[in-house]
Amino acid sequence: MPVAAAPTVDDLREIAVRELGEGATVDELHVPAGEERLWLVASAPPDAAGIAGDTAGDGVVSLYRKAEGGWVELRRLRLDRWRGAMPVEITPDRVWIQTGDSSEPGRGLRLLTFDGLDLIVRFAVPPDLSVESVPLRAVVDHDGDGLLDIVVDTSTTLLCDGCFIEPSVDIHRWDGARLTVAQLERLPDFGPPALRTPVDRAIELARAGLWLDAAFEISGVRLIIGADDSLRVFLPAVAWNSVLIDFHVAAYRDGAGRDEPGVPALASLVAGDYDALLELVRESDPETLFAGGGPLLAGTPGEGMAAELGRIFVERAAAAVAVRDDLAAAYFVRGLGRFLIDPADVVTARADVRQAEGLRPYDEFLREASKFLHAIDAAAPGR
Repeated sequence: MPVAAAPTVDDLREIAVRELGEGATVDELHVPAGEERLWLVASAPPDAAGIAGDTAGDGVVSLYRKAEGGWVELRRLRLDRWRGAMPVEITPDRVWIQTGDSSEPGRGLRLLTFDGLDLIVRFAVPPDLSVESVPLRAVVDHDGDGLLDIVVDTSTTLLCDGCFIEPSVDIHRWDGARLTVAQLERLPDFGPPALRTPVDRAIELARAGLWLDAAFEISGVRLIIGADDSLRVFLPAVAWNSVLIDFHVAAYRDGAGRDEPGVPALASLVAGDYDALLELVRESDPETLFAGGGPLLAGTPGEGMAAELGRIFVERAAAAVAVRDDLAAAYFVRGLGRFLIDPADVVTARADVRQAEGLRPYDEFLREASKFLHAIDAAAPGR
């Protein structure tokens, strides 16, 4: 008897076009080691199908396997906001599929898994979210391990809508057994002090919001490892600390390079760049500055929110000086914040600004600010 020819990928392409129309795509999937090979069949992306991106409707993803005499469809799923689909390799224990494009936030970006039984949407971007609030920002390999990491945007609004969006992400990475959110992590106790000490310091600075200082520390650690092959075993842990710290530094620099509305002082504050914040007000006279935030809030969406800005200043600057007691600008920012919260609390504000002046006795602006506060008649607090 004649033997049936083995099914070919060309046969599957014919099935794809017949089932889903011209432009349908066929890709072999990344499957767990030792498991049966699978293929992804998907509707054409809008442009390939001659449809404008904004008017794209539904699309279909189907999974196929080879069988004797032909192809067998295992699962099919219909999705709206269609932007096409492709295989991605996120974890080695299951099949992953990305639909949509991470460069088009909010436009159909989803991550699907197939565990041998079900095709499930694991992440999805709601259609009504703005670009700034898209939770799934990208699917990229951050640490160079060959596996893609899921970057979920956790940015928050500071002070008011339009004032400032503080950048933050959760990066879900494969740790060898499951997807976990990457964290700043200390090196193990058996690590050499030459690495543990600067890594601990970088983490301490980062947790205090001093991201630029943290980036400087962690870059020094990378240089140490690069010069000594015996230390490369610690590179993965250091790499993830670098990824998380460098994200915040890059976000700060991106924001600083754009002329956007809002409260510029907050951009400097969240990067821990207190000197940059001080430069924003250096040309102001102290009376104008301490009277409701002066140039920091005038003409911005946060105008009239001096006390609220003051609370943010005090919280952030207090964390900074707790780990770096030589930051004159941070002491000044905390003193300014205390005055903005309660102008009657002159004594504590005065103490912070005097501390700043003591660290920089040559700074005329700090000297004038201290003189202004000392000229205000105020009783010492009863504490």
